[in-house]
Amino acid sequence: MLALSTLFLATYVAAQPGPNPCAPQIDNAISAAFRTCTTAAGFTNPWSYPQLALLGALHSTTSFVHGDYCAGTFDPACDAFAALPLNPLTNCDYNVYKGQWFNAFKEIPTFCAADVPSTLTVRLSVRSGKALGVTGDAVVVTAPVTADMHPTFDFDFHNHDFQSSDNGQCLTINDDKQLVTTPCDPNDDKTKWSVSQANNTVTHTATGLCVDADPTDDVGIATLQPCNSSPNQYISTYEPLDSPCSASFAYDADFDGEDLSDEIAYGGPESCCSSCQTYVPGCKAYSWADGVCYYKKEAGNAVFKRGVVSATVPSL
Repeated sequence: MLALSTLFLATYVAAQPGPNPCAPQIDNAISAAFRTCTTAAGFTNPWSYPQLALLGALHSTTSFVHGDYCAGTFDPACDAFAALPLNPLTNCDYNVYKGQWFNAFKEIPTFCAADVPSTLTVRLSVRSGKALGVTGDAVVVTAPVTADMHPTFDFDFHNHDFQSSDNGQCLTINDDKQLVTTPCDPNDDKTKWSVSQANNTVTHTATGLCVDADPTDDVGIATLQPCNSSPNQYISTYEPLDSPCSASFAYDADFDGEDLSDEIAYGGPESCCSSCQTYVPGCKAYSWADGVCYYKKEAGNAVFKRGVVSATVPSL
């Protein structure tokens, strides 16, 4: 069975008949629209192919980028991108990356179909196999994820709040900037949050501070702290998959071993594992960044890069 990442890429490429190259002025217009929209979506590292990462996210209804884009969160930065299909001359093939063609006229209208949900159920995962959960007195703490304890939150892309599956209340903060829950109120600014899946951070909209939780603490109370890219502020909203690579994850680390190939990842860093094992000859490791799998001939050295997750792959 093909890995989800491989299936997704195959579907994406198959949708691009190419080459019906865009006229130079249209090519420039598409490129400019991509540039502002990728920046708004948080894909700002040029080495991680922002255009490819944005399209991968917009084709996935389990992506926060997809939900925020369809809810208008990135407007006006993405207005020019969304308006591209209004020009029939964009019915052409734009080369996103290595012959992966994008037809703005045909594809953009499909991103926000009428049946796209306005909420997304996620686990707020920290390191060491833990996630944010809610205690009986409505305090948010880190706790191990087990078969019987797997807390989730429903994120509403219009209200920008997290509703806990534990007690039905919404995530907020108390006077000590500790995370707690409170009855949901769409008019309460203290319950508004923004998520960057590119950087694996959750930010409190009203204060601009980041969720911070120490996964090594037995009962780590989650708080807000100035955003500083520390390991305690790694909050993943990708639902972890059952993956033999998970045990070797290196967070905020890019393996500098020789690249073999890359492809769009349909999901989090776990989604690259089976493709590396089965479908990429010579693949022994990979780095996942901004929704793209980078397959490696060997791991090499781990170089610090915020938001990148790397893993070595066990032999089958």
